[in-house]
Amino acid sequence: MQQENALDEKKVSEQFNPMMMSKLRTWRKSRKLTLQDVSERTGLCVGHLCKLERGQQWPGTKTMTKIEKLTRGAVTAADIVQDYQAAKRGSNHKAA
Repeated sequence: MQQENALDEKKVSEQFNPMMMSKLRTWRKSRKLTLQDVSERTGLCVGHLCKLERGQQWPGTKTMTKIEKLTRGAVTAADIVQDYQAAKRGSNHKAA
């Protein structure tokens, strides 16, 4: 039971630690927006946004443009690509 609580606490701390979040997630949370809110404003599906935030999916040009427009340049295409590459490096490092 204690181990489960420790894991839950770790998940919560990771969710709210800006150093571990993508720039898109940090931007979204700072404005108290849900993935659904961003989805409705961009026309991108929630699943796609979730994968983008986790660096699990390569963003297309149209996707990056929609995000840049929504964030008024606070999150750029370069930020999204950088988060994607960092996530890939992290997953490669963990597998080693």
